[in-house]
Formats: sequence, structure tokens, C-alpha cells
Amino acid sequence: MKKEKPANRALPSPPSPPVPPGSREELLANEWLARGAEEETKGNPSRAVIYYRKAAGAGLKEAQYLLGLCYYWGRGVEPDEEQAVAWWHEAAARGDVAAQSRLGFCYYNGDGVPENDEQATRWWREAAARGDVAAQLQLGFCYYNGRGVPKDDELSVYWFREAATRGCGAARLQLGLHYFSGEGVEKELNMAIYWLEKAIESGELDDISRSLAHEKIKQAKE
Repeated sequence: MKKEKPANRALPSPPSPPVPPGSREELLANEWLARGAEEETKGNPSRAVIYYRKAAGAGLKEAQYLLGLCYYWGRGVEPDEEQAVAWWHEAAARGDVAAQSRLGFCYYNGDGVPENDEQATRWWREAAARGDVAAQLQLGFCYYNGRGVPKDDELSVYWFREAATRGCGAARLQLGLHYFSGEGVEKELNMAIYWLEKAIESGELDDISRSLAHEKIKQAKE
């Protein structure tokens, strides 16, 4: 179900200038980031936020991503999905892959921004192209279902394979099912069995998915 969001909410403003590489500002920002991580380890999230905010305000993308997590989960601050999205936009614009992937989920689910499938797939493509497994898996589903992009079984298989080769159990399952059915790829039962067994071996499947994999393996061997 879609969340109701104000129709006129503006997207975050353009990112602030990045920290100059090798500058004193960068060294200081990295020191703040390290102190924030140390405070989190000690169980002091509110103090961690203080340092993350300093480093994020200086333009350090890693701190911007972590500050977004703090706002999203309410660690050391009151939960605020809009603030989380704003900081992830800052980090994503600087090339932070984890922030790009998170933005995809926010736009897909309507967390902190109006639900927007096109924006979701846009950010997942950015992250997937740089090896983010979660984004690759989601792109596979988007192309298979035609959500945010035109339906394309071949591209669906492509992204499932990218994630599967990086060890993603859910992607291995989907790739095996595609080889079993011949959707987006030539039907090959041996390849279906291979990937379905790999999916089971990953230990990541829930009971229903694991049962499905076993069932398809049995059918492929008959």
C-alpha cells in the first residue's frame, strides 16, 4: 500500500561542496567521523550524532550516510525519515553506494519522500553499477515486474545473475527459476538445478523459498 505524502514536497537541495582532498578540513572531518564511530561503539549514540553531524556538515559522504542511518532508525536523535533522505541525497550525490541503494528503497517504499518507482530504479541503477548486491537484486525484480522501468526479462536475468554471482541467495533462486522457465534466458534445466542448489546452500532462503527450490530441482531432474 502506498503511503500518503504531501504532493508538493520539494526534493532536497543540491549538495554542499565536498571536503577538499588532503586538506586540513578533510583530516578534521575524518577525525570527527572516527570519534562518532567510537561513541557508537561505546553505546553513546547521541554523542555519536554530534560528531557525525560535524563531519557530514563538512561534506564527508561517509558521515552523511551514517547520519542518515541515525535519523532513519532514531539512534541518538528522534526518528525522521525526511532528514534521513536529505542526508542520503547528499552522500549519494558524492557517489556513496550505500546511500544510493538506501535512496532506492526510500523512493520505492515512500519512506521520507513520495513513492516514486522511477526515482527508485534510478538510484538502484547507480548503486548496482558499482556492485551493490541489494540494488542489483531489486533491479532484477523491477525489470521482471515492469515497475519503474519497462518490463524486460533479459535485463531481469542480467541483474539477478550479477547479484547471484556475488552470493545473494534470493538472486540465485530467481536465476534458477528463470533457467527453469526459460524467461529472459534459454531454458536449461542443468543451469536451473545449479543455481537452485546454490540458493539453498546460501542459507538465506526462508522456508517457502527453500521448499520452492527443492520442488523445482525435483521437477528438473524428472
